Amino acid sequence: GSVIRIYDGGFAILIDATPRKREKLSSQIEWLKANGSFDVPEGHEMRKHERIAPRNANSEVKLSDGRVYPTKIIDISLSGAALKLDVRPAIGTKLSLSGMAGKVVRHFDDGIAIEFATIQSKSNMKTSFG
Repeated sequence: GSVIRIYDGGFAILIDATPRKREKLSSQIEWLKANGSFDVPEGHEMRKHERIAPRNANSEVKLSDGRVYPTKIIDISLSGAALKLDVRPAIGTKLSLSGMAGKVVRHFDDGIAIEFATIQSKSNMKTSFG
């Protein structure tokens, strides 16, 4: 993006990104505001694991009450995934993606972000998603 205005104590930028990326950035800023600090110690960045676009993007989400919904995996890592999903389970809702337990941690325009209950193995991810 580019800086479009400077004012006392800050500046405004015009973000050159997709709506999904802008929504994600907005959510990250809100999280940082709510947690009281924009200081991130070196080596403790928010993203824990590299996200990739899987070869096998079509999958299913199973909620803890047994309901199953088709989903498309936007990107996935060893610790979570972004899913295109027509329903919006509440943040904190427990679910599974291809047998991997997790919970909803964020909503965005066309889906949800989930965090897995445990860090997944690379071999499990390769087997499940290519």
